[in-house]
Amino acid sequence: MKIKNLIFFLLLFILTNCGYTSVYKDKNDNVKIGFVDIKGDKKINNLIKTELKNYISVNASNSYNLIIKTDYNKKINTKDTTGKAVDFQLNLTADVQININDKNKTTSFFESFKMKNSSDTFALNEYENIILKNFARSIKQKIILELISFK
Repeated sequence: MKIKNLIFFLLLFILTNCGYTSVYKDKNDNVKIGFVDIKGDKKINNLIKTELKNYISVNASNSYNLIIKTDYNKKINTKDTTGKAVDFQLNLTADVQININDKNKTTSFFESFKMKNSSDTFALNEYENIILKNFARSIKQKIILELISFK
């Protein structure tokens, strides 16, 4: 018990004094998004807009304006002998146009995931929703990194 406490306090002491900071800490102070126009799949658009919510500031000067076009599709990869789908391919393409102070840049992001079919449709839909949330989070991170490097 004493050894565990000693290790815990030693680890706590080392981590607090080594200068550790989070990678994304305070990154959103430099990035302000003034306007977001999202077209395409409504479900994925709502997820992306929710992810970008912390960066949106309508009254900020020097804010980025984004136009995002998304294309989400779910394709059957393989079928069994009866014709029932065994594997699905989930693809998301996001074309992002960035505008700030008469500077324009267009970039595309692509996410893909292979998913196995399940007889439980509720669990399958929940799993697909989790994957879509991960897609939106990944697209948001790529957009923010693109905005930081755009300056």
